[in-house]
Amino acid sequence: MTDRRHRQRRDGRLLTLLLLGLLSVYSGYFGAGSGVMILALVLVLVDARLPQANAVKNMVLGAASAAVFIVAGPIDWAAVAPLAVGLFAGSTTGPLIARRVSARTVRWAVAALGFTLAVELWLNPS
Repeated sequence: MTDRRHRQRRDGRLLTLLLLGLLSVYSGYFGAGSGVMILALVLVLVDARLPQANAVKNMVLGAASAAVFIVAGPIDWAAVAPLAVGLFAGSTTGPLIARRVSARTVRWAVAALGFTLAVELWLNPS
């Protein structure tokens, strides 16, 4: 790999990490719509294929959330088992559904749901 390509890859990684960090700060304060924004970031900077980008987004958010919850305070271990069941059920069925639905349909659905959430939060901010 040439020096120029190596520098471009390094710069791309730095940009991705910087933007992901900024979105994480936003998500920490507000949370609303951050998953959609992170998905858009991953689609543009990491992988343009929706199923792969969504998997990357889920792994990043899952790892970050787990780290925060472990460090931040007490964990309600009684809630861990049902959450784990939901996690594994969703991670098993989600890709099966995503492979059968067109990327265009998923993008429109994500946009519509994001817009609906924004309107809901605007009308009922508490």
